[in-house]
Amino acid sequence: MLKHGFIILAAVLLCGCMQNRQISNANDTTIYQSNIADTTGDKPVSPVRLIVPGQSIGDISIDENADSVIDMLGKPNAGDAAMGKSIATWYKKRGTITDQIQIYCERRMGTDSGISKIKIIRITSPGFKTMDYMSTDMHLQTIKSKKEFNLVEIGQYRENDKQYFIYDDNNAGIAFEVDRKNMCTGIIVHDPVKNIIAAVLAFHSKLVNK
Repeated sequence: MLKHGFIILAAVLLCGCMQNRQISNANDTTIYQSNIADTTGDKPVSPVRLIVPGQSIGDISIDENADSVIDMLGKPNAGDAAMGKSIATWYKKRGTITDQIQIYCERRMGTDSGISKIKIIRITSPGFKTMDYMSTDMHLQTIKSKKEFNLVEIGQYRENDKQYFIYDDNNAGIAFEVDRKNMCTGIIVHDPVKNIIAAVLAFHSKLVNK
């Protein structure tokens, strides 16, 4: 009887261990699937990372007071101003890559308000995404395949001996900068139905109009 008792106890313990292992594996799989879901766009983009064509990128909005953005982001790392127009640039390191946030602003000359308002926002970080999870570091064909935007090439520019192309959906108020391999390197949000070439000149001095 004692021998049989040990056999039964061993069987129970073995069964318990197998069940615990199966539960553990199931939990591991669930966690793995959850991590995948986080990167495929199954969850809504956080408002602080959301690109809204014609309106905003993250916490920065078109027609917002530029001083408010400077208060939020701190003193720009670079900038220039002339004739009521200005640009401000912030840099942030991402490994060996330096990401940029840029704003182009206009001040209505001859008015008492003297407020400089944001007219164009540009980012290079893939951390910012549209509702459909379109971002930098994506191929142009992937962006076009969503059929969310009607993109037309509007210009080219050279920077650091490399050539880039600008594809804009003027009605939506969004443009994508791509390199010669058609990889997106920058996203621009602007007023809908606004010609952005003159403003983009402020970001890229060697822009060639198409």
